[in-house]
Amino acid sequence: MRYGLSILSLLIICLQGCTTPVTAPAYDAIDGFQGVPADSRLLVVPVTANSDLYQPGRSLITEMLERELDGNYQVFMLEEGDFQRFWAAAAHQVGGFFSSVDGSFDRQRYLKAVRLFAEQVNPDGRYSLILFPALVNRTAESKGRYAHWDGVKRRHRNEGVQLADAYWHGTTRGLSLELNAFDGIGEWTFTTYGGLVLPYYYSMDGRVPETHIKKTFFAETDNIQHGVSVAVKQFAASQPLE
Repeated sequence: MRYGLSILSLLIICLQGCTTPVTAPAYDAIDGFQGVPADSRLLVVPVTANSDLYQPGRSLITEMLERELDGNYQVFMLEEGDFQRFWAAAAHQVGGFFSSVDGSFDRQRYLKAVRLFAEQVNPDGRYSLILFPALVNRTAESKGRYAHWDGVKRRHRNEGVQLADAYWHGTTRGLSLELNAFDGIGEWTFTTYGGLVLPYYYSMDGRVPETHIKKTFFAETDNIQHGVSVAVKQFAASQPLE
């Protein structure tokens, strides 16, 4: 969804609040996966971000994720320099992740690179899981005053008298924490998500709502911590949250 004047498909002015329950976060895992046992040894690579807009939040997410994991697991954080060196070498060995023909992402090359990466960072198998955290854009469904995605709901921020009682319906973008996990030899195991914050707010000066990027959305630390917890609880339990 492009951000701009029509990031949300419809604006409705109503009098009652939204009572729609929070939807379960997205979750995918290998067949038979029953969750990560307590006290497992986890190697966590540095948080990546799919947008420059999210780069300033990497250190905050890293701290929160480590704290969230530390209560149940033996957590080891891979240094940025080591990650960059090993990952660059793996990417070079597979010839990059994008097709030279049409530029499309080659998932098989990526998965091969992860296996090569695991050989370098986990040669003796001391880690049972290698976790790749990332800050990613996700589609959120707007229902009334709230947007719902990846196990959370967040209230839309509206500015100006014209939008004081605004209800939104349609889709927008939410920022989520994505956790891709691979076993000790680099085979994909699961992917979970937790919704963090809405990066945008809305105003109206005339007849058409306008979309703006929040300047301080990483200051919403309570919401961010909650989203990190949602992502982690998906694999800490024996099965996804309902």
